[in-house]
Amino acid sequence: MTDLKYKVGGCGTAMVTPFNLDGSIDEGALRQSVERQIVEGVNFLAPCGTTGESPTLTHEEHR
Repeated sequence: MTDLKYKVGGCGTAMVTPFNLDGSIDEGALRQSVERQIVEGVNFLAPCGTTGESPTLTHEEHR
């Protein structure tokens, strides 16, 4: 039997983290984003994932 805890399949997204103007996480917007992706059939979410832009960001932008 395959160890399923390491098996990933289907459609997944690297999540965007929404922020408020004061730098805090916009929890309401984050919840909306997660719920919408679930409703639309996304199989897994990758929080703190990447869409490929990380090498182009400064250290301050990462913070």
